[in-house]
Amino acid sequence: MQPYSPPSGPSAAPTTVRLASIGARAGAWIIDEIIVFIPAVAVVVVVMASRIDLGSTPPPDLEEVTEAMPAWLAFVPIVFRIAYDAVLVGWLGRTVGMMALRIQVRSAGGGPLPWWQAGIRAMVPGLAQCVPVYGSFARMGVYLSASFDEARRGLHDRAAGSLVIAVPRPAPLPLPPGHAGWYPGSVPPPPPPSRSDPQAPNER
Repeated sequence: MQPYSPPSGPSAAPTTVRLASIGARAGAWIIDEIIVFIPAVAVVVVVMASRIDLGSTPPPDLEEVTEAMPAWLAFVPIVFRIAYDAVLVGWLGRTVGMMALRIQVRSAGGGPLPWWQAGIRAMVPGLAQCVPVYGSFARMGVYLSASFDEARRGLHDRAAGSLVIAVPRPAPLPLPPGHAGWYPGSVPPPPPPSRSDPQAPNER
């Protein structure tokens, strides 16, 4: 992660920030994909079960499944991911995957990202996914473009005016008086008196 100074202006952050690494962003993306995939698949299964008998013997072949699948069902994972990103980034500034990897989305000036900008950021990869035939490649291109930008902004970050930064770890709390180490109530023993200490008792 490298330091980055947001542009100057009335909304600029007073200090530099550390940009999130590409590895951290990729890890957060994988976690979020898994989270969104589960409810999206559940919706697909419920809809398809209402149209064909998935438990029949023999099971329906691919042609039967394709004919029974409504066209709008293919957009369910895309809509889920757009809503997931827009709501969490607009509300908390980060998704669950970003929380796990300690990264956060901010505006280019360093402040919180407004709701409408969070919506734009979520919609760019979603719209890229809708490209016929090459949608998955277009969507990956949106994310991978962050590798070629000085501020590590993907196309969705550029469209929304956002940055993905690393969240610093909180400083450790100071130990209360009389505590040493991690064990409650552990008090270090007093040092033995020195022979040269005039306050030390005479030894006989």
